[in-house]
Amino acid sequence: MHRVRRFNETQDVRDVRRTTISSDGPTTAQVYKLMNKNHPPLLGYADQCPPDQVRAVEVKVSSYLEGEYTARLVRTICADPNPEGMGLLEEAIDCSFAGSYAARVQPFTPGSCVKVPLTEDISCRTHLR
Repeated sequence: MHRVRRFNETQDVRDVRRTTISSDGPTTAQVYKLMNKNHPPLLGYADQCPPDQVRAVEVKVSSYLEGEYTARLVRTICADPNPEGMGLLEEAIDCSFAGSYAARVQPFTPGSCVKVPLTEDISCRTHLR
């Protein structure tokens, strides 16, 4: 099982369990190079923020590590990054998706965009600041 680390927690790549990466993912050396605060080995994100009360929220998870991860829903009570502070305090919330799932790589491209073809009846003005 893997635990999602807070982004301010440091992790030396030597502390990570040595693992074999599947052929469709990056090599082990590439994974170790990627693991930092911008590229954690286990990444999850919601498809909407803030959540819409009409639609269900989908949570996407990707991991370069083999094995399983545990999904659960928690209410964050405190997320104090100060080492002398309270740290991370969470309250578990019952949910239907809680459980263990097989880890797999799902590409994530932050800063994605949509390209719309411009037709003659569409005008576009750009202002740079």
